[in-house]
Amino acid sequence: MNAFETYLVNLTKTTPAPLFVRLSEYNFLRQNFDDPGYRFSQVFEPQVLQELAMLNPLDIDQLEQLNYGVHDHYQSVPWMLRHLQHVTNPQKINLANFLISVCRYALARRVFATIETRQLPARFLRDYHLLGFLLTNRTGQQSQSSEDHLSAILSMVKAGQLQPAEVAHIAAQAIVWNVKDGSVSTSTADTFISLAAQVMERTRDLNVKADWYRAYAMVPAYRTGDSKATTHMMDLAEAAAREAHERDPATVNSLKTVYESRVKEYLHVSRDYALAEQYGARLIQLDPVWSLSYGEMAEVFEAQGNFQAALTYLEKAVELGAPYTQYHRYNKGRMLVKLERYEEALRDMRTISQADPTCLSAVAVGLKLSNHLQDQDHRAHFQQAWTQLEMDNHLTTHHHNFMASEALA
Repeated sequence: MNAFETYLVNLTKTTPAPLFVRLSEYNFLRQNFDDPGYRFSQVFEPQVLQELAMLNPLDIDQLEQLNYGVHDHYQSVPWMLRHLQHVTNPQKINLANFLISVCRYALARRVFATIETRQLPARFLRDYHLLGFLLTNRTGQQSQSSEDHLSAILSMVKAGQLQPAEVAHIAAQAIVWNVKDGSVSTSTADTFISLAAQVMERTRDLNVKADWYRAYAMVPAYRTGDSKATTHMMDLAEAAAREAHERDPATVNSLKTVYESRVKEYLHVSRDYALAEQYGARLIQLDPVWSLSYGEMAEVFEAQGNFQAALTYLEKAVELGAPYTQYHRYNKGRMLVKLERYEEALRDMRTISQADPTCLSAVAVGLKLSNHLQDQDHRAHFQQAWTQLEMDNHLTTHHHNFMASEALA
């Protein structure tokens, strides 16, 4: 297991550790569970833990429930879970936030359900609704919707109960989820944008400014495709993140997330591939053992038709491992197809489908490749997987159209 897997599975930090692991442990250690304001370095979807269980292999139920020993300063977590009746409501909010940070969503939902809002101190109400908002968007299994939680927070904003930095942070979340999947309506996002614009001048927190302008840049990028407006906002975000990092190197995560967004900006909005490469290289320099940065760099080279360079970065991403090992291996297979290295691509698709027989894309590409190569052994494997997916009603018109097409990937 790499350092990311070791941390999520065993709650143990090993070296060399990516920035996510270092910051996640720091955030846990710095947080007084009787105070609001738990910080996240990055939040992953529940499927990330499922992938770790699948690839190692581990029992997913045991993994999700933390039904095994943990060590050092994390021993308080299973104790609180066993004695929830003795844990205060504010402590439950912080406990649930920590559980989300390590992808234990089932446990976080269980803790969240026991929080008694009538007994919750007013200064924790924002954290309570942000927690509910996060659980809803990541799992879709809460009784209240994202809009319900944001409406409660909006009432707090209008009553003057939140600081400018808090307003900007929530507005950034509203923008992200409006753009990402529409779970936050455009009207709600625009309301928060208006409120944040009014208070941004009053906050001196450079990290908040960086996060806000980075999120706000998504509005022209996705709504109108206005590259100049997007670049202007991203310039403001980068300037704030750089200044924050110069003052305090511990704020490196703001700079990293800005660099990630700049790669996407230059790749998808302005299509300035030279600058996209430049920021991708900066990302890797900041966090050289983080597989996702290599995967992003591969996207830049694929967009330019440089499939060999893209393959090189994807091979490194697969070598580094989780998170998203299967995704990187699949894209590696796609590059091999583009380079007409079909046998190697077929082996990658088989590796993916053996670990996860429900991976539709890998099964479809593997079946096409095995037919093309007339490889009977691989064809038997993928045909069986395809038949099972069809019996389980997982296949869509898109998948059938792909099989009928001449494309191999």
